[in-house]
Amino acid sequence: MRTLGTAIDEVEMISILRTLSFKVEQQGEALVATIPSWRDDVTGMPDIAEEVARIHNYDNIDLLRHWHESKREQYLLCMR
Repeated sequence: MRTLGTAIDEVEMISILRTLSFKVEQQGEALVATIPSWRDDVTGMPDIAEEVARIHNYDNIDLLRHWHESKREQYLLCMR
């Protein structure tokens, strides 16, 4: 899932979403997720990505750490 800045296995994404009661279908190369009617807090792709990240575990997404380090490096470069 590149929305998160990392690759999460498609099988794992499908499993996570189905566990959370999303209906998931393969349409060509795309996955189409239907949001459960009772999930008013999920309105689109950013929310779906957040749900996958939450269950996958944010600590398992290395690029969040790299982003922070990158911003720190940019800050240090500006200070020089």
